[in-house]
Amino acid sequence: MPKNISYTSSLEDVHFEHLGIGAVLQRYRLKVPMNQREYSWESKQVLDLLRDLAGAIHESKSSYFLGTIVLTSGEDDVLEVADGQQRLATTTIILAAIRDFFVEKDEEMLVNSIDSEFLFKIDRKARDIEPRLTLNTDDNEYFRKKIISRPDLPERNILPTKPSHYKLLDAANQVSKHLGQIIKPHGDEVKTRLLNEWVDFIEKKTQVIVLKVPDDLDAFVMFETLNDRGLKTSQADLVKNYLFRESGDRISEAQKKWSAMNGALDSTGIDDITMTYLRHFLSSLHGLTRDKEVLAKIKANYKGKTTAISIIDQLAKASTDYVAVLNQDHKKWVIAHRFSETLLSSAPQ
Repeated sequence: MPKNISYTSSLEDVHFEHLGIGAVLQRYRLKVPMNQREYSWESKQVLDLLRDLAGAIHESKSSYFLGTIVLTSGEDDVLEVADGQQRLATTTIILAAIRDFFVEKDEEMLVNSIDSEFLFKIDRKARDIEPRLTLNTDDNEYFRKKIISRPDLPERNILPTKPSHYKLLDAANQVSKHLGQIIKPHGDEVKTRLLNEWVDFIEKKTQVIVLKVPDDLDAFVMFETLNDRGLKTSQADLVKNYLFRESGDRISEAQKKWSAMNGALDSTGIDDITMTYLRHFLSSLHGLTRDKEVLAKIKANYKGKTTAISIIDQLAKASTDYVAVLNQDHKKWVIAHRFSETLLSSAPQ
């Protein structure tokens, strides 16, 4: 049975829930913030999850732990996903693929069950059907049409236009192929039973710890406390989201500058370097800054469009120098060396 625990701390109310990841999709409407990173799982990560789930189901394991999901308060009872979107999106892809099989077999009751419990929710106020999981600006339309709409609808013919779309498409193909291999040797009745076992396992036994925190600053500090792999990337996303929101109608300018910064930092090949860079940069301006203080200092010192654009511009420009400090073969040093040689050769003897 799901366990619900909550306590009050310096982070205000932080709520913990121990749920199946399918139950998370059932219980909440979830939204990936507009400027959160895109879907990024590669084939290996998708296959690893599928094989782990298949093994756990075959061995009748009581549970399979899928990590921690961090949610923050949003608008209209929609929670924002601060960390966990890759697992939530891939789980949705698996459930949609099972639904597609039931569509093919005219199992309308099972189709409706997956649609209504895991994929969509009726918004009575808006008199509309909304996805239970909404991805970011770049991915959401493709995700909604290609993945979670029914396979017999014309919108499923949408073509991918971004790298993340191709990753979503590849994930969907991997899932469909893997499930197809599992059920292929069996008759229709057994196929249906096996896929229902997958749905039940995802709903109840593919377990996650859900942390619900009041806002992105609390989520940021929670990441610092958890110190889990990949959470530094989520911390950097929270900083990015805040600055993008503050940049208002200059958001496209902010996005270009942030991308330029990321491009420079990614060239180092160092994992999670963005948070380290942000900490060092802020330390140079505002004194010693720890990881857990990065977002707080950004919020305290950079409010409004002008200052948000200004700090992102500074971050973009300084990133090249930062990368050069980490790499003695950087082109900046090569140019500087050539310049010094030119000066020496032209100096009076």
